[in-house]
Amino acid sequence: METSHWQSDYTTAASNAYFITLCTHHHLPLLGDHVNGSVELNACGEIVSTLWTQLRGAFPTIEIDTHVVMPNHFHGLIWVGTSPDMRPLIAEDEGALFTDASMSIGLEPTHPLVHVRDVMHQFKISTAAWINRYNGTENEPIWQHRYWTKLVGTHQEVYAARQLISKNPAAWMQDKFYRPNIPNTPPSIPLQ
Repeated sequence: METSHWQSDYTTAASNAYFITLCTHHHLPLLGDHVNGSVELNACGEIVSTLWTQLRGAFPTIEIDTHVVMPNHFHGLIWVGTSPDMRPLIAEDEGALFTDASMSIGLEPTHPLVHVRDVMHQFKISTAAWINRYNGTENEPIWQHRYWTKLVGTHQEVYAARQLISKNPAAWMQDKFYRPNIPNTPPSIPLQ
């Protein structure tokens, strides 16, 4: 069973923002490469980014805020049960590699009240399935079993989370998930 570190998930009767961190299996750089202060996503990273933005189609009572895909982890801000005064502005991701209508998170819209763990479970399963399909592999682990969530309760915390996400690529070498001397393409997951 998947579990979350940092803070337990809450029922979603009210508007809550959650800061999510999800790491790749063994912290391998499966999702891209860091080049000159920015991240160049590979196809697997594009899959993660695209499916994150599609979560609202499966979970109508969530809003997707900013996110960043790093070589070996992902940070995102998600709103569950949005309120007008804190609702994020959501920009369309133009130029995404995977925009095919056939690629989706794989769910019909759900009951209005959802749990963060349900959203993250579906996200992990969908991204792993699409990445394995792309790589021509079957059931290769993509993500660590656990992930981190932090309830972001104030405007200041929302701002701080957005800043951390936006500045993460530039601060990659100081990031606690930074792993030097690991090849960009692990042998168990061949990128085509």
